[in-house]
Amino acid sequence: MKMDVVRMLFVSMVVLCSVFQFSTSTVFSLKDTISTRDFVRMRKLFTGPIQDLPTAYQISKGLSLMGFESSDANIKAKLCQMSQNKVDVSDVESLFYASSVMISLGPSCKVNFNVGEAESTLKSSLISGASSETIFHSVKTLINLGLKLDTKAILPILNSAVEEEETSVSLGRAFHIGAVLPEIGSLTELFEQVEDAVARADETSDTLYFESLEATSLVITGIFALADHIGKSPLINEEQATKFGNYIVLSKYATTISDAFHVVSAATVLATNKIVVPTAILPLETRPISYSNQDIVVQLTDIFGGEVDGIVNVRKLENPDGVVEVINKPMKKSNGVAHSYPLFSDISQPGEYIITLSTESKKDSHLVDLPSVNINVMVSYKLAVEGAAVSVIDKDQGISTMSFSVKYPQKAPDVVNVDSHSKFVVSFSLKNMNTSIFVTVHQAFVKFSVGDREIFYVAEVDGTEVYKVEIDVSKVASDFNQISGLYDVSLIGGDFAVENQLLWHVCTVNFKFPGSPVAEKERSNAFMPKPVIQHLFTPAEKRPSVAISQSFTVLVLTPLGLLLILWYILGANISNLGKRGIWSILFHIGLAGVFALYYFFWIKLNMFQTLQYLSLLGIITFLAGNRMLKKVANDGKQN
Repeated sequence: MKMDVVRMLFVSMVVLCSVFQFSTSTVFSLKDTISTRDFVRMRKLFTGPIQDLPTAYQISKGLSLMGFESSDANIKAKLCQMSQNKVDVSDVESLFYASSVMISLGPSCKVNFNVGEAESTLKSSLISGASSETIFHSVKTLINLGLKLDTKAILPILNSAVEEEETSVSLGRAFHIGAVLPEIGSLTELFEQVEDAVARADETSDTLYFESLEATSLVITGIFALADHIGKSPLINEEQATKFGNYIVLSKYATTISDAFHVVSAATVLATNKIVVPTAILPLETRPISYSNQDIVVQLTDIFGGEVDGIVNVRKLENPDGVVEVINKPMKKSNGVAHSYPLFSDISQPGEYIITLSTESKKDSHLVDLPSVNINVMVSYKLAVEGAAVSVIDKDQGISTMSFSVKYPQKAPDVVNVDSHSKFVVSFSLKNMNTSIFVTVHQAFVKFSVGDREIFYVAEVDGTEVYKVEIDVSKVASDFNQISGLYDVSLIGGDFAVENQLLWHVCTVNFKFPGSPVAEKERSNAFMPKPVIQHLFTPAEKRPSVAISQSFTVLVLTPLGLLLILWYILGANISNLGKRGIWSILFHIGLAGVFALYYFFWIKLNMFQTLQYLSLLGIITFLAGNRMLKKVANDGKQN
């Protein structure tokens, strides 16, 4: 086995074994949550520069949803100043953003513009043909300013705008508008469009989403706002709500204020609504289950990683051999979101297990119960080395000339001398440190090393649960380039389920190989540039001389010349060519053009270019020939 390959395998094995490998396969469960770190990172985005009124609106609304802190006093003052100084009472969009900022900041930021003039601007925009965006801004601003709305006048122009635009964004705006209209009885038709809106969403196995994060957030928040307003459960089931939540969670790595605003808006609604709240069961610890860490700990949370009131049950456990054990026991709730269960007591062997969990909440709860959540759990163990022995066997007599035991992790004090008439044997047994049961590992080697040279031999298990490497010194001399001398002997053992990977310097051996040392070949570096490949193409065949080529051309054209001479001798009459009219001339020109095109096809053009030119030339030639033949026929009848 190659030295560098073994080293890479060993390093990757150590990394694998140091991490608890959790993977979840859920039914109606969130795949992840917005953690405290994510929350803080998005909140930091809202403390950035305030470029314009739309940015001020998103920052103020985002901070309002996340909760203002005492350190936000400076930014609140800047937001208020922006909304008061930049507002334009003749512009609907400007009024919406400014008034929304003032509402988010509360009484400390007062309206400083003429409300009557603003009302006139807003109501004049609510006309037939107005876009859903204009209607949305006008209606929301009227609500912000505490002005009255005419539901019967707004709904027809809203429905018309939604039908004309046919976008998810327009539907989301419509739901938000409906959520503030006073006449609830008139909103039934709008509410029924919720099911159609959800049906339009793109779907994967885990997510539901619309054409953009903004559209998805608008629809989600609009649906729940409308449902809460009219007092009905939205036409969206638990699976759909959870899949929308998964999409929002996937978008949590927002890098702009706009994206962070839409993530926070949608996630807040999914976590706080009183109808359907998606939940998640996720691992809380990354350590594998072992003798020193016997409990599996998971968290039951909402989309923000917040605590929810529910019970987590352990349904069943599948061991590495595929055998399933039914458990049906509740997990113990610790503090906050943590739920634990002493899984180690149900473990029969190390390896990868699949534990199936479920959740239960109160009957009147709005939490999504998770009927079956599979979590892959790694159960690890510590490796113990027992019965390690080093032997030298005389090949001719078959008897041991030297044999001694070595206790892990000590090194044999004396150098072992081995000549070409002997065999060198290393044997050892690997056991689970906690159970003293013999175990086999994925990789077990004996390494001989001197300086930067390393030679590996795979340790095989014999019938007595013992790993052994036996080398005939005379036969393996080529592996060592017949270089005699001192070599360090080390044991290497590892497995993905082993906590303490084995790398043990057992002893030092003095090999005496027959013959002279062989110079070691220079080891190639896989990362160095490779030699340049010189491609050898078939050389072109020798072309004939110019004289031969021209002679061949003359021979090819001879029949044409002969044809013209014979026409002249026979007295061919071409005087009627012009009498047949312009069509006769065009036909012959087109025919000559086709032959010329055929010539250029051989020397220059490709097939597609030739067909393009031929399509135009052929049509002209065909039409001209048709007209010429009609002329010939008519002249024949007259004569």
